[in-house]
Amino acid sequence: MENRREWLKRVPVSLAASLALGGITPLTESAQAIEDPTLGTEQEASYVIFIDSADGNKIKAKNGRTGNIDYSGTDAATVMQNAISALNATGGVVFIKEGAYDVATPLTWTQDKTLILRGMGMFGTILNWTGGAGSVLNFDPGSFVQFHGIVLEDFQVLVAGCTNITAVSLNRADMAYLKGIFARSTGGGANSFGFYTDLVGNHSLVMVDCRSSNFDVGYKIHTDHVFMARCQAAYGSKGYWFASAGAEIAGVNLTTYHQSNGPDSVGFHIDWGAGAGQLTLISPFSENQAGGSYAPTDYKIQVGHENTNVVLVCPDAARKPPVINVVGSTNNLQCIGRYFRNLGTATFSGDRKTKTFTIAHGLATTPRKYFALKAAPNLPVIDYLTADSKNISVNFTTAPNNSSKNNVVLVWDAEI
Repeated sequence: MENRREWLKRVPVSLAASLALGGITPLTESAQAIEDPTLGTEQEASYVIFIDSADGNKIKAKNGRTGNIDYSGTDAATVMQNAISALNATGGVVFIKEGAYDVATPLTWTQDKTLILRGMGMFGTILNWTGGAGSVLNFDPGSFVQFHGIVLEDFQVLVAGCTNITAVSLNRADMAYLKGIFARSTGGGANSFGFYTDLVGNHSLVMVDCRSSNFDVGYKIHTDHVFMARCQAAYGSKGYWFASAGAEIAGVNLTTYHQSNGPDSVGFHIDWGAGAGQLTLISPFSENQAGGSYAPTDYKIQVGHENTNVVLVCPDAARKPPVINVVGSTNNLQCIGRYFRNLGTATFSGDRKTKTFTIAHGLATTPRKYFALKAAPNLPVIDYLTADSKNISVNFTTAPNNSSKNNVVLVWDAEI
């Protein structure tokens, strides 16, 4: 059986993801892949899939070792699946040349080997789904497989707008790497997913420069050890849905655009109800404009497990400030950046009557944590603090007893 070290040697990208935040060391180790330029050439492929215009536009699979046409026909899915299945014993590379291929039945891989499925760019190689509900690429081995290597690179999965459809399904997938994959729907239906991972057994997923457009959910991620970089979700209901729990998930420069306006629509939904884990998002961006037909929420965060950590580093959105919905107690949430944490010094002039002073915190919503301390002499004792979506209110036991200018000085800190 091919071990993880050998698999990493075959993943054709180098990701030196030295992310210390969140304790994601095992993840970064799994992303230390070594470039193998020979895998990028048609000559090194196990099978080359192409459209033969000289033979009635038949779909053909050329054996990369013998040069023979092993499979041929008008059904692209059958030809591709035959080529994929021929690699069951060894794994290998299936190279799909430029063109649009109608696919009506799912392409699958269930073996304990690495399959590399490579196209010629997300606008060059297109798998055009003509089937019904289900998954276009269904890489669920049916039960947990210790090593189930999947590498998908540089092609587009195009589906018509329909319900209950998934472009790329990675249930129970162990060791998956996706680069330059475009999951695109012509009109998103309910319960449709661009990329979907779920169920126990998902382990080590790397996604780089992937795109999802017009699906109900762009990315649903329930996988341990995930690294995502420069991925994009456009239109639909949820851009990114990090569901349930996953140990060590990190995302860098993830963007979500123009999610539809609905009661559950959101750019980033972090929904971990059970199980311990850590999620770190660095510079996520939600481009949902205020009002109109866009999603009412940029970030929805509901985390119930006491050992779950969520770290958002410099999250941002097109509307200022971003719209945040923090549900429940949400243990161990840290938000670093403008509109998520603020601090400063507030200065007031007492009038010997006023006991309550309000500080505009400038945050996106009501802070979960806040404090204020006296920073001038001869001030009375602070009795209690309150906060709402706009202000922190500092309530003294008695009014400051002099009325000189700028005699009430407070230092404060607040975070969502």
